[in-house]
Amino acid sequence: MCKNIITSISVASVLGLAPDYCVNFTFKTKSYVNSSDKGNIMFVRLVSSMGPYLRLFKSVKYLQFSPLKEMILNPKIENFKVNEFEPRKLYTDVKLNKSQLKAVVEATELCLGKKPGLYLIQGPPGTGKTTVITSIIQEIVFSADGPPRCALLVAPSNGAVDELVKRLMVIRQRLNDTNRKKFKVIRVGPPNSIHPKVYPFSLEYITKLNFLREVHRIFPEFRDQFLSLQQKIVELERECKITSSSFERLECAKKEYEKICVNNLGRKYFSELDKIRWSCLYNANVICTTLSSCFSLQMEAVFRNSGKITCCIVDEATQSNEQETLIPLMLGLEKIVLVGDPRQLCPTTLSQEAKLLKYGMSLFSRISNQFEDKPDNPIVMLDTQYRMHPEISQLPSKMYYNNRLKNGSRCLDSKFKRLKPYVVFNLAMYCPVEQYRNENEVTFVIKLLSTIIELTSATDSVDIGIITPYNNQKVKLNEALKGYNFRSNVKVTANTVDSFQGQEKDIIIVSYVRMDGNSFVSDEHRLNVALTRAKHALFIVGNKYLFDTCSVLKKIRDNAQKRKLLCIVDDTSSLDLKRIISQ
Repeated sequence: MCKNIITSISVASVLGLAPDYCVNFTFKTKSYVNSSDKGNIMFVRLVSSMGPYLRLFKSVKYLQFSPLKEMILNPKIENFKVNEFEPRKLYTDVKLNKSQLKAVVEATELCLGKKPGLYLIQGPPGTGKTTVITSIIQEIVFSADGPPRCALLVAPSNGAVDELVKRLMVIRQRLNDTNRKKFKVIRVGPPNSIHPKVYPFSLEYITKLNFLREVHRIFPEFRDQFLSLQQKIVELERECKITSSSFERLECAKKEYEKICVNNLGRKYFSELDKIRWSCLYNANVICTTLSSCFSLQMEAVFRNSGKITCCIVDEATQSNEQETLIPLMLGLEKIVLVGDPRQLCPTTLSQEAKLLKYGMSLFSRISNQFEDKPDNPIVMLDTQYRMHPEISQLPSKMYYNNRLKNGSRCLDSKFKRLKPYVVFNLAMYCPVEQYRNENEVTFVIKLLSTIIELTSATDSVDIGIITPYNNQKVKLNEALKGYNFRSNVKVTANTVDSFQGQEKDIIIVSYVRMDGNSFVSDEHRLNVALTRAKHALFIVGNKYLFDTCSVLKKIRDNAQKRKLLCIVDDTSSLDLKRIISQ
């Protein structure tokens, strides 16, 4: 049975090779009642891979060998201090504010210096933390004296990594002078987890592209056949910019090219691919991947203790637990920059026991808590936000950032002049709530949404988000939205709070659903995310009983009342929403 299975696998059949080994598996189970099935064919389902979990154990075990051990286990302010910040000309072409400039210069000093260290940057919503990260990258890459430098850029999720790569792609397109040649960006990770726009920067794509360029030199006996197909691929690449059918033919040509390589070259094909893959990684200027993937077998083989990687920058560092953040240290890295916001979403932890043991706390948050309220706190906070209208940012700044969050000059520039930027709706009538969904609130939100769209210009594109804490309410909202035909330049997305982390919308409606508070609704991290996604207008919808019983939401109601931005709704049928939300 084993032999038949092995000979049927695709690689062996494509290469025309017989299997080298017959592997017999023995499965040990805790208990197995039906002994009559022994020796028969059984179906086995993969439940989970142990690799990621073992990596977490290894990262903790390795910490004892890291020069950052003391800084991590026993953070002291004096160990986190850097040289006095002095403004200087940077390689980035983006104008930075003072706090951004300080973060970029000080982080770069650490990364290019000789001493190991950790540097923490707190980036509240809309303060340009991605701009800061890409500016640090440019300083590291272009300030090189001697051999080219390499930075490792990681984040907890594939989506966050792909967003960073997209920003780097834009920067590369702008580089056209001789002093700043386009740096090499490699996206490492499984191809199916990489965004299509980012895929041309993936390690797999670049490796195969380089192989196709070199194959006629490596294997001269197939030179004519390869060159003919290569010319066909070049022609189709030109055409595919015009038609989708050309793109499909291009993919077919590349597959045909690869098939010839595999059939004619056998194992040497894979050997050459490995060499090119190693070279691509080793010569990259920026390697982008997830925290979990940064210590894959491939990355370990190329970089462990090589000294090749100058530093590691961890984006969304407050969304990864501490063990994950330690993974890059296993490559022998000694300079780490953590970028995140401990006032927004924490790592997802389902086990209540694990939560009690602080498993869901990030390294950034633990260090931040230790230094909080200290006059010489070394954590740099980006203090100017460019996303929200000042009426929207006022409350989050007060509740979460000690009124330190300033508004950039562009925040008052709104294309929705007829809309009030901020209103809180207190639904005073009784609303029966079932299984974390509220039909009356759905009806009110849809009516509010229609009024908002009516008050926007027909020529303006509008991106609207509806945020709710609960999946059941999200489902009901999306069902209700299916019955409406909005104009073509209006986009409406209804989703949970967690799904909106890292996003921004022109207008946000928040539906709180419940009639009483619970730990999910009153979670201040989630509340901060919900309050800080809107650029031009934010409308909060909650029930009177929820505002009365949930202390956190009571602050929102009282603040709105003080600012004369609270609307108490006794009867939705006679409510003139247009008058309430227009200015």
